[in-house]
Amino acid sequence: MAASPAPRSPLQTLASALTPHWAALAALGLFLMASLAVLDDYRHSPNETPYRIVGGATIDYVMGRGDALFGLPHRFNGVALELPLEFIERTLRLDGFEVSSARHLLTHFLFLSGGLFAYLLTQRLFGNRALALIVMLLFLLHPRLYAHSFINNKDLPFVGMLMIALFLAHRAFKKDTLAAFALLGACAGAMMNMRLMGAALLLAVLAGRGLDLFWARARGGGASASCSALRRSSSLRR
Repeated sequence: MAASPAPRSPLQTLASALTPHWAALAALGLFLMASLAVLDDYRHSPNETPYRIVGGATIDYVMGRGDALFGLPHRFNGVALELPLEFIERTLRLDGFEVSSARHLLTHFLFLSGGLFAYLLTQRLFGNRALALIVMLLFLLHPRLYAHSFINNKDLPFVGMLMIALFLAHRAFKKDTLAAFALLGACAGAMMNMRLMGAALLLAVLAGRGLDLFWARARGGGASASCSALRRSSSLRR
C-alpha cells in the first residue's frame, strides 16, 4: 500500500501558488523600488490639506472629541481613504514632510494594487499570464496615471479600487456565495465614498445578478434554483 504524501506546510502552499506569477511579482517589486526612489520629488497637491483636515475632524467626531467637522466647507467629501491615512499618521506620530511622504506612498500603493488586480482579472478571464502581464504594465506605465498616483488622493485611488472591484465582481459571480458578494459590496461602498460614480458598478452588479436569476427561472429552475443558491451562500464557501 503506497504511503500518502506528507502534508505541505502553509509556506510551501503559498510558494507553489505564487511561483507561476513570478514575472508579475517581480515587476511590482521594481515599481515599488522606483516609487521609493522618486517619492521625495513630490510635494503637497492643492487638495491634500483640506481632505486631510476632513479626515482628522471625522476621527475626532467619531471619538467624541468635538464636532468641528460640521463647520468645514469640505465636510461632504468621502473619507474612505482619508480615515486610514489619518489613522496611520496619528499612530506613527508623523510630522512635517513625513506626513506628505507617507500619504503619497500609501496612495501609490493602492494604485499598484489596482495593477495587480488588473493582472489577476485578465489571467482569470483569458487564462494567459503573458497577456495579463501586458495588461498590468499598460495600466501601471501610463505616464499621467503613474505621476498622479502619488498626489491625486481621489481619482487614482478610485481607479485602483475599480480594478479591485472588477476582480471581486468576477469572483463573486463565479463563487455565488454570500461572503463573496458581501466583500464586493464593501469594495463598491468604498468606491462610492471616494467617487459617487462608483454607483455605476453597483448598478451593473445588480443588473447582472437580476439576469442570472431571470435565466435560472427561464430554464425551469424557479424557486428551487434560488433556494440552492441561498444554501450555497449560507455555507460561506471561499
